[in-house]
Amino acid sequence: MILDSGYIEIKQIVSEQPLKFEWSDKIKCHINTSTHNNRGTYRDGKFIASSYIIFMDMSDKDELPKRQLFRVRLTSNIGEDLGDFETQRVEYLDLRQRIKIIV
Repeated sequence: MILDSGYIEIKQIVSEQPLKFEWSDKIKCHINTSTHNNRGTYRDGKFIASSYIIFMDMSDKDELPKRQLFRVRLTSNIGEDLGDFETQRVEYLDLRQRIKIIV
C-alpha cells in the first residue's frame, strides 16, 4: 500500500476558441522526490532544480488528458507548493492499480 503524501492538479483545456486552460481539482497522490538541487544561480538570483515521481490511483485515470505530455501542479500534504511541471512520462501500473507520472 502506498500512502498519499500530497496532491496533484492537472492543467486542462476548457475551451478551444479562444484557447483557455483551468486547473483540475486536487487529487491525492504519493510524491517521491527524484532530485532536488537548490544550488542553481543566475545573475540576479537563485533557482531550484527538482524532479518528482508521482503515484496516483488508477481510479483517477479519467482525470488525465489523452495526450502524453501535459502540465501538473504539485502540493505537499502540509500545503507546501512544490511547483508546476511538464510531464516527462506516464506509465500505467496495472498490477498495482496505480499510475506513475515522472516530472
